[in-house]
Formats: sequence, C-alpha cells, structure tokens
Amino acid sequence: MRTFEQAVDRPDYRTQQLTSRLADVAKSDGPRFADLVRRADLLVAQGMDRDRAYRTALEAVAPDR
Repeated sequence: MRTFEQAVDRPDYRTQQLTSRLADVAKSDGPRFADLVRRADLLVAQGMDRDRAYRTALEAVAPDR
C-alpha cells in the first residue's frame, strides 16, 4: 500500500470497541494507560497476539467497562 492510499476495509466491531476503550483510558488517566501499554507489550513479547494482549491488559488495568 502506498502512503497516499487508504485502506478500504474498516476494523471489525471488536477492534473498534477495543480502540474506543483504549482511547477512553488514555484521555482519562495517562499513567494507567502507560501501565496498560507496558503490560500489553510484555504479553506480546511472550508471544500473545497484539489485540488479545491489549484486551487482556485492559481488563487488568481498567475493568470498569
């Protein structure tokens, strides 16, 4: 894909929800979001899929939704 081309496919519903929740945490609490990213990075380093790692870290750090 060239830089001027845009992807035609939109993310699936689960990915949209994950992105929305991550954005909410980032806006409301920067340090908690930083912790979430660190946890997700560790899980990815251990071999977990990135989306699953972020979902897992999100539940550990911000289980309120």
